[in-house]
Amino acid sequence: MRLKAMAVGGGLVLVLLAMSWSDVWPYITGALILGGVGAAGWWLWRTDRLTTRFSRC
Repeated sequence: MRLKAMAVGGGLVLVLLAMSWSDVWPYITGALILGGVGAAGWWLWRTDRLTTRFSRC
């Protein structure tokens, strides 16, 4: 029951997004770019922490 409601809600969100795509796309693109930059920064930070931890031993 809950899964069906989530599927219907997700479908409704996709329909609304498609209907207003010309107004929304800059925000979605910006959010994707910021998310990608944040993920890359986290990955670099995590890699640095792992390599400096093992190089001290």
